[in-house]
Amino acid sequence: MRFIKIINMIKYYTSGEFAEKAHVSIRTIRYYDQKNLLKPAARAKGGARRYTDQDFAKLQQILLLKYLSFSLSEIREMTIGSGDAQVLLNSLQIQKRLAEERLEEMKNVIAAIDSTSQALKSNQQVDWSQMLKLIHLTAMDQSLSLQYKNATNISARIRLHRDYSLNQEGWFPWLFSNLHLKPGMKILELGAGNGALWSQNIANVAKKLDVPMVYLSTDYVFDGQGTTPWKPDFKGYKPMNVYGETKLGGEEAVANTLDKYFIVRIAWVFGVNGHNFIKTMLKVGANHDEVKVVNDQIGTPTYTFDLSRLLVDMIETDKYGYYHATNSELPETDSGYDENGTKTGYVSWYDFTKEIYRQAGYDTKVMPVTTAEYGLSKAVRPFNSRLDKSKLVENGFKPLPVWPDAVSRYLGILKKQGFFDELGK
Repeated sequence: MRFIKIINMIKYYTSGEFAEKAHVSIRTIRYYDQKNLLKPAARAKGGARRYTDQDFAKLQQILLLKYLSFSLSEIREMTIGSGDAQVLLNSLQIQKRLAEERLEEMKNVIAAIDSTSQALKSNQQVDWSQMLKLIHLTAMDQSLSLQYKNATNISARIRLHRDYSLNQEGWFPWLFSNLHLKPGMKILELGAGNGALWSQNIANVAKKLDVPMVYLSTDYVFDGQGTTPWKPDFKGYKPMNVYGETKLGGEEAVANTLDKYFIVRIAWVFGVNGHNFIKTMLKVGANHDEVKVVNDQIGTPTYTFDLSRLLVDMIETDKYGYYHATNSELPETDSGYDENGTKTGYVSWYDFTKEIYRQAGYDTKVMPVTTAEYGLSKAVRPFNSRLDKSKLVENGFKPLPVWPDAVSRYLGILKKQGFFDELGK
């Protein structure tokens, strides 16, 4: 006999019965309880969980939010009111839109299958271009729930986060609600997101709203070889690792979707928030008399504060396209160094470290080594990160300040924040 008790006209289900009716595992139900997502309506003597019909509505909304790629921590912040008819109606409307979009995707798959089949019948051989199209369609469909496949999915996330999140400082509600975006307004998009598919989705949203987009990329889209600075419009792409391939995929998604875009490549980034090379070397130098730093990877640092000012200037124009935007190099000298002993022109990580220590007042000795000697084998890194920034001036933009000046200002901020006090310096 099934365990269904009627208490005050309310049906109670055991965990097993509840899971069976919902076609989920008992383990899932218990896990949602542990994560404070779906608490049982009551507990029997001994602590056994008991659920009601209203809990099915809560579960349905949780599963929908998971389908839309919300994390469990985000779902926990949602104000899910299972008894609220309007909330349930909104949930069902979103599901309908997703189902309609999935139907459209399946129509595309069917069309691709028919086209491939027809070509095979007519020519008695495989049309590999059609086969690749079919592979791409089915692969993208399989990754829908995990990879933000479509702009509708993102729009649904935005709407749900705005309407039901207790944390109104999240990126989605901040950007799409607080800014009150309208057609013709400009978006400054700084996120890296989930690779090329994420970039495609953001581009789709920007296209729908008819707003320009800024996409931050990297020199890793090139092969990292040679000594010639990479020009922003050079199309000889040859990513050297998965990171470069992902960023290139994002670039192509943006450029192929939009007419109004700024693709800005940067390198060797440092800023106030998070970890970066400067903070790391300051910590290392505070505890060692000597450090070894690679001297055969060449480029220029980028200070996020200076970069952000350039990006704000950019989005006020219609000078769309590809740009490179690291901080500027010191003008070349005959000796290769300025009056402070700082390397002029493009620099290595070794040169970068020496300047950091000089300005910070460290007496730590810096020894140059090759990449091979250092043993950097975990991830392939470019030897040539030189980025040609002349296009900025050609289009009327002010170049970023020279990098030693950026280091000086950044160290000043770290000092005010007490960073050096924590190091005992």
